[in-house]
Formats: sequence, structure tokens, C-alpha cells
Amino acid sequence: MPDGAAPLVMVAPSTAATGEQGLAETTVEGLRGANVRVAVSGLHPPAFEEPWVASGFGRQDLLVAKADAVVCGGGHGMLTKALTAGRPVVVVPGAGDQWELANRVARQGSGVLVRPATPEAIRDGVRRVLDDPSFARAARDAAATAHRVADPVLVCEGYR
Repeated sequence: MPDGAAPLVMVAPSTAATGEQGLAETTVEGLRGANVRVAVSGLHPPAFEEPWVASGFGRQDLLVAKADAVVCGGGHGMLTKALTAGRPVVVVPGAGDQWELANRVARQGSGVLVRPATPEAIRDGVRRVLDDPSFARAARDAAATAHRVADPVLVCEGYR
């Protein structure tokens, strides 16, 4: 974790080939001077020289639990981790289901969709979810109802 008391923003770039490329670098560029700390998580996270940025490969569930907001590509896995932890998201979708999932997050109110991915747009999205408590409330509401969702594997196995 980067030192300090400023809000912590977790960045989890998409691992999908169709995901937004350069999301970590674009986000860090956009958040310079935004009075936040950034933790980048990924398979091949870039190194940053800024003291308010930490980058590495580690347990995303532990990191997201400490984050005030999550910037991600909008894949099912990362959205599940963020929303079941009750964390608001800034979704920067690539193609495929990321676009649909990002729109669902926006409609539900637990995050904002940013496209195209510019440093300014990502910074504005992060400021929005950090400054407006309705996003965190909606994310907590999503987490509170997650137990009502049936595991699709169990549902499919029940139809054998």
C-alpha cells in the first residue's frame, strides 16, 4: 500500500485481450495531483516512480477490501470482487461483455462508465464516485443482496 491517509484507489487492468490497453498508466496519469493513493494490481503491473502509487501482483480480494474505489475494465471477476466488497467502481470497458456489464453497473448506480479512456475522464470518474456517497451506498446495496444470486454452476448441475 502506498503511505498516507488519502483515499485509496485500486486499479485492476483487464486481463482480456479485448480489454482497454494501458489502463494502469492512463489512470495514474489522470490521478496525478488528485489527492489519492493508487494501488495497481495485475498479472504484469507496470512500475511507477510516484510515491503515492504501489504496483504489484497480490491478492486482489485483500486490496479491494481496503480500497475506497476501484478502477477496472469491467470483467465479471473484478466487478464481482469490487461489488461484493461494497466498493464503488469506475469501469473502463473494452469490448464484449465488459461493455454490457459496465452499463449494468451504471444503471444500478454503484459506479460510472468511462469511455473513451482519457486521463481526464478517468480522473473525473474517480472524483465522482469518491465525492458522491450515493455510489458507495449503491455498491453496499449490491453487496447486501449478493447472497440472493444463485450460483450458475449449481443451477446448471441441477438440470442434468
